[in-house]
Amino acid sequence: MSWGFILSVYSLLFVVSGSSQRSPGSLAQNDALAILVAFGVGSSMHLHGSYLFSPYIITVWLLFPAAMALTQKLVRNSLPSTTKFASGHDVIIAGYVLTFIIGASFHFALVFPHFSINQVLEFAPSTQPVNAQTGSLEDILVHLMKWDVPIGSVAILLTTLWFAKSFKQLVVLAFTIVGGSIVVGPAAALAAILIWREARIQG
Repeated sequence: MSWGFILSVYSLLFVVSGSSQRSPGSLAQNDALAILVAFGVGSSMHLHGSYLFSPYIITVWLLFPAAMALTQKLVRNSLPSTTKFASGHDVIIAGYVLTFIIGASFHFALVFPHFSINQVLEFAPSTQPVNAQTGSLEDILVHLMKWDVPIGSVAILLTTLWFAKSFKQLVVLAFTIVGGSIVVGPAAALAAILIWREARIQG
């Protein structure tokens, strides 16, 4: 199962189940810390799969949901019992802010210095399939990633449109998705939207 498949299915279930419009209850500090550490593990696997390009690393990277679930369980069980009763709101906000900073930093460092129409076209998904007989494994994986990453990223970003409570909020969210993805990158744009949603829920 790929990044694009997993995030597309998750996004669909998130919207269909009504979770996007439901205000979650108070999150305990131990749960928030466990989620934050698990997210860090999953993100690290994603970065290694993207930049340390090898078939073996890609294979391990695809197991990130299981790694995140195991990490979350281990962290939750190892934390002091007092964290079960403290609020996790500050931890969640800190996680979103950290995600915004890291996402924007990667975007500024890797995208802006090399941005050009030719670069965009080079990484755009290709409708020409790679010949399995003559193409290398790297060519096949690059072709997969060119479709997989955009599909998963677009799916999760479009899901945030269901956070809107009014037409005005819908327009602002749409603008944030498009404009934010260009200026600070998709990860930072998503983090900014989640910070706004958390503030709205708590406010």
